[in-house]
Amino acid sequence: MTTLIAAELDAYNAAARDETRRAGARIVDITVISRSYPGLVADEGLHPSAAQYASWVERIAPLADAALRPPD
Repeated sequence: MTTLIAAELDAYNAAARDETRRAGARIVDITVISRSYPGLVADEGLHPSAAQYASWVERIAPLADAALRPPD
């Protein structure tokens, strides 16, 4: 990933995080996973692989589960 693309992605993520919080919703940052495992891409070299999607789900699922539980 080039420095420019990384900076643009960081700016986009910051704006998305701000808007999500402003709306009272939750957001999960998967960029850290993508950057930690840059080799987890599909055979075409562009899109996330199944393994990367699974890593995202591992990060997202517990938070989604908690958010969908009725309040005590």
